[in-house]
Amino acid sequence: MNSVHHDRYTNKFPPTRGIWAALIGLVCLCLAGCQAVPQAAQGSVPVVLAAADEHTAVQVKGRLVPRNYVTLTSPVGSRIEQVIAAEGQHYIAGDVLVQFEGHEASASEIASAQLALVLADQQIDTLYKEAGLELAQTELDLAQAVREQAFAQDRYDSLASPVPQQDIDQAYANLMLAEKQLADARHDLEKVQKRFNNKNSIYWRFINRRQFKLSITLLEAELAVRQRRFQDAQDKHQDLLAWPDPIDLALAQSRLEQANVDLERIQDKRDDLLNGPDADELQLAQARRKAAQSRLAAAQVALASTELRAPMNGVVVELKAKPGEWLPNGQAAVVLADLGQWIVETEDLDETLVSDLQPGQLVILTVDAIPELSLRGRVEKIDLLSTEEDEDVYYTA
Repeated sequence: MNSVHHDRYTNKFPPTRGIWAALIGLVCLCLAGCQAVPQAAQGSVPVVLAAADEHTAVQVKGRLVPRNYVTLTSPVGSRIEQVIAAEGQHYIAGDVLVQFEGHEASASEIASAQLALVLADQQIDTLYKEAGLELAQTELDLAQAVREQAFAQDRYDSLASPVPQQDIDQAYANLMLAEKQLADARHDLEKVQKRFNNKNSIYWRFINRRQFKLSITLLEAELAVRQRRFQDAQDKHQDLLAWPDPIDLALAQSRLEQANVDLERIQDKRDDLLNGPDADELQLAQARRKAAQSRLAAAQVALASTELRAPMNGVVVELKAKPGEWLPNGQAAVVLADLGQWIVETEDLDETLVSDLQPGQLVILTVDAIPELSLRGRVEKIDLLSTEEDEDVYYTA
């Protein structure tokens, strides 16, 4: 964590050889309204301020200082691990200037916490993706279960429904027809066999033994077909009379009950998946993510306590931090200043003169080193609190 202290009396500013550039830049700033960026110089620039009002005889001395500068200190006593900043170099807000002992360990903890957070996020994403795939498969299973349940219901309904008398009558008629056809086939076979066994039959004059045998074989085959048809018709008729078969009905009922159970189970599973991943697994993954976030936040705080960062854009005008040295709490480590904007601060505005000046009042700026230079400005503010020096009271304006 950075500790920022505004110091009105810090004197580490642009080099003496840059005084002229600083004043020329200030002239450009005052006359053209643009921002002046002077070169770095040692010490402040002595100037003289006089009230612009002819009737106000107030003349005080001042010095040229950056409008914005900060002194960075460590919030707690720490040993300096690495100094990144260098005097005269420009840095932007957020740049690390000094690292203290424990910085590497804190950075490692941040990396570990970030990895844990990434893994927790990936686990949550995986839970949602897997739930989506499982939902798609469950939808297919549900469609199949609906078809099987409908088939089982139809089978059971057909077995449980009474047989119409018309079907029984039709089955009986089919049985009688099959019985007559069987009797006719048996009669035809017996007649041909008698002729075959009668050597005096007239048929022997027209056909030979081989032809006789072939005729008998064909009639035997026809008789077998008629026998099967009669048996089928008889079984059909008996089944209709004994409808439904208890075993078939029990099996159909059992299959229907199982189909209903499967359908309900798959429907419940589909309904659960519509709400997303498993609640317990998701809660656990979210708890891991929250723990990783807390761990990361704590690591970031720990890291911030092991480094000084630039709170604003500026140039390092004074660097007191040295690697390996112990920096006590509150001791200045780096002074950072914005050399793009400058102001003049008075040095000898005593209590007898302060009453003649007020914020917004026009003043004239003159520089001893450049007698011909005269700039106009305004009093920006006057400190309400005074300082004492040799029993004299002075104010800063």
